Amino acid sequence: MNIELTQLLKMLFLPPGGFVLLLLLALLLWRNNERLAHKIVTVCMLALWLMSLPAVSMLLMMPLEPDHALDHVDLLHTKAKAIVILGGGRHKRALEYDGQDTVNVHSLERVRYGAKLRRETDLPILVSGGAPNGEAFPEARLMERVLVEDYGISPRWVESKSRDTAENASYSVQMLREAKIDHILLVSTAWHLARAVPIFEKQGIKVTAAPTSFEGYRGGPMEWQDFFPQMNALQKSGYAAHELVGQLWYRLRY
Repeated sequence: MNIELTQLLKMLFLPPGGFVLLLLLALLLWRNNERLAHKIVTVCMLALWLMSLPAVSMLLMMPLEPDHALDHVDLLHTKAKAIVILGGGRHKRALEYDGQDTVNVHSLERVRYGAKLRRETDLPILVSGGAPNGEAFPEARLMERVLVEDYGISPRWVESKSRDTAENASYSVQMLREAKIDHILLVSTAWHLARAVPIFEKQGIKVTAAPTSFEGYRGGPMEWQDFFPQMNALQKSGYAAHELVGQLWYRLRY
């Protein structure tokens, strides 16, 4: 299945697109099967309400994320020989950057953590991310620019052909093998690593997960605001749904 079709299916069937399709179905059924239409609307409203609760989004994120972040002891004893930072998307035509594309929040969080790991380990960096929609500059080049201009770090490798996580792994490992690298610290958003780590390991490389930006529930009391709908929580629940479907698809395909 090509990348464009995969992106289209994600937009159609994952939240919020899936809710829109179900509501359109309910509208079509309203005259001939009002009872079923009511049930579809009720399910959509209930799912939308639940997914917009921070308490629910945190619980959805929790099983996707590693148990802990890397600490000083982990880094002191690591046998990794390189840091791989995965792209997380772009902010297109940013006005404050003269209308040029730049990294989005997810990519920036990953780059920042990758720079921190570089300072603590002195390991070389590979940035990975292409231009899946035909953009002028691949994500890896945008990440490289941030590393150089904002952190004074030049990545040793720039993998700029990949269009998804599987291609991140395939193209990155090819470059790393040429440099005799067999063990990496893999930097990505915490909820993405449950899918990213196995696909890299299937390329025959040892991987230590280096998660950043944890969003899952980590114990302790929740606040009263966690039980009221919020846009940010709906977005995070959408990411969780995307990753759960992505994990299933990768298991079937790879």
